[in-house]
Amino acid sequence: KLQLTHLLKNADIDFSNATQRSLQDALDRDSLTAIKSQSSLRDQARLNTLSSTHSGSWLRAVPNPKFGLSMLREEFLIACRVWLGLPVLCGPPNHVRCPCGQILDAFGDHILGCRKGHLRTKRHDSLRDIIYHYVLTDNKDASIEQRNSANDLRRPGDIFHPDFLEGKPAYFDISVRNSLLPQFIVKSATHPGAAAAAGELEKDDKYDRDISSAGSSFYPLIVETLGL
Repeated sequence: KLQLTHLLKNADIDFSNATQRSLQDALDRDSLTAIKSQSSLRDQARLNTLSSTHSGSWLRAVPNPKFGLSMLREEFLIACRVWLGLPVLCGPPNHVRCPCGQILDAFGDHILGCRKGHLRTKRHDSLRDIIYHYVLTDNKDASIEQRNSANDLRRPGDIFHPDFLEGKPAYFDISVRNSLLPQFIVKSATHPGAAAAAGELEKDDKYDRDISSAGSSFYPLIVETLGL
């Protein structure tokens, strides 16, 4: 009742045309704003990212093992704890160390983005293989880890499509960024997708010019660990 009274006084809503759904959405936005105003920087970034469009789509995905869309019970429980902002590691301080040597935080923020952890590579390759499957349905000559040219040893794209838009070859580069890492958390608290946007700029700066000059197109496909 108090929340509804506050909403009626402060919300910019045309109540003459309001529906139950629009009023509920307004209440949810009002609640989210109130919760974030009393939250830590980490929770602000987490909640801001989770409130973005499609960030919760993984919860509605059909668990189909054929397309890599199934999870073990333990994996699903950990994913839910990350989603809800609950600790995923149990035990006293200094209990678990990352392969890089850093002590892991209870929420698992570090391990989700560490370059030396096996989880990062496994997650990337699983996502790459799913996208590659769909690219193959469009062109059977698509390939993985294709070089830009014989003189360039770099592999700018995880997936290569020889005949994409307007007949041009295309490189798709996949990357997963953790919005709760120190270098992203401040911007993520106010701008959902800040980590993904930074990753897109980084990939474009690194590869787009060389690929474009060779007559191909470059498409960075960047997602965030919280589902954005």
